[in-house]
Amino acid sequence: MVRNVVFDIMGVLVTGNYRQAIIEKLHLTPKELINLIRIMTSDLWHRCDLGEFYGINEVIDRLETTPRVREALLGSYAVFNRENEQMSSLMKELKRDYKVYLLSNLSHKMKDDMSSYSFFHECDGHVFSYEEKRGKPDPEIFRRLIERYELKPEETIYIDDNYANIRTARKLGFMAIRHLWTPLTIRKLKRIIADKG
Repeated sequence: MVRNVVFDIMGVLVTGNYRQAIIEKLHLTPKELINLIRIMTSDLWHRCDLGEFYGINEVIDRLETTPRVREALLGSYAVFNRENEQMSSLMKELKRDYKVYLLSNLSHKMKDDMSSYSFFHECDGHVFSYEEKRGKPDPEIFRRLIERYELKPEETIYIDDNYANIRTARKLGFMAIRHLWTPLTIRKLKRIIADKG
């Protein structure tokens, strides 16, 4: 029986790939692009999601970069990411019959920037990497969600766009859906609910 649905945020409830958008829309030089990739794949970037820094501006301040790359990084989130209205509506619809939760890797600043998005006000609880100092796909952050809200993974659907996170969720017993395209995710979710009751 399905009792809970857990949503990732970035790539599921929030659409748009701001990293890709920066590359395509801002016409960075090859040197700037290398600098951008170095920043986005740095340990400092990951540590930002784990709450060591408030936002990426603190990460950028610690790394050598150009003003254009800095501007691209700081301005990209609001420009290229939007609430996925279909998934947010689905979450609201599910809330009538199920508990809904958020499990996401995000920095404190990202959370603050998205605080007006409807899904934050619809969920029954959340676990965020910046608060826990742990990030997906580490099983520990999933265990914290399970323990905090007394979830049974076998009664819980988990939706994420990252395959490593899906793999961890399945190992822990969740019914996991990899989100690639909203209509397909909705179809898969409804099929699981129909099959499991």
